[in-house]
Amino acid sequence: MEANQGAGSREQREEAEGAEEAEGAEGATTNYQLPTTNYQLPSLLTYDLQLITYDLSYVVTKNVTRTH
Repeated sequence: MEANQGAGSREQREEAEGAEEAEGAEGATTNYQLPTTNYQLPSLLTYDLQLITYDLSYVVTKNVTRTH
């Protein structure tokens, strides 16, 4: 008898989880909208390039001053 009750509760739990997944799938298609206007890729890329060149110039000058 206890085994049957355990199986019944497991089936009910799986049905409830399936319903939650279905609701989540519906929400995923309607709720997510990509904010295309908020990203400014060119300015971010130039900023990253400035940081990279600054780091490289620091490493080069540090090595040059160390060797001389």
